[in-house]
Amino acid sequence: MLKPLKNKYIVEPISIYGKTKSGIYTAGSRKDLPIKGVVISAGGSQAVVGDIVHIKKYTWKEFWYDGKDLICIKNEDILAIEREGKILAPEGSVLVKIEYAEKDGKIYLPDSCKTVRADIRAEVFAVHSKSRYRIYPGDQIVIVRITDGAHEGRVIDTSQGKLWSVYEKWVEGVYV
Repeated sequence: MLKPLKNKYIVEPISIYGKTKSGIYTAGSRKDLPIKGVVISAGGSQAVVGDIVHIKKYTWKEFWYDGKDLICIKNEDILAIEREGKILAPEGSVLVKIEYAEKDGKIYLPDSCKTVRADIRAEVFAVHSKSRYRIYPGDQIVIVRITDGAHEGRVIDTSQGKLWSVYEKWVEGVYV
């Protein structure tokens, strides 16, 4: 059994196509980007073995072990965690719902936000238990979004719908 170093995880990728008829997750082909996977060994404290993690694109290291194609990820590569039917936000992040109206390059923005630096209103879906701010699920917040290529791949497709993983430091305020 592999044991990853501190703050790293060994993940078995899940195909974006889902499960087979027998309910087993299928690994994708080489051209299939693993955007989520099952944690099979944990060295960090964000996720535990058996969790499904949503991963930033292009950040993992692939390797072959014991006949399986696996990936190694770090804490900061995790966008969201699915555990026992719940979707959790990793430390330092907030999961929000945004009304997507237009696709501007690779970043989704509402109609009212078409500038390079945009203030976006969003509804909080999940926040980490160690959040620095007093924001809670259901709150309406304002976030600053700078549209550059460094932040692509932060929109995740979950069973609860499309969510956007944003850093807590992007939060400017809460509507009261």
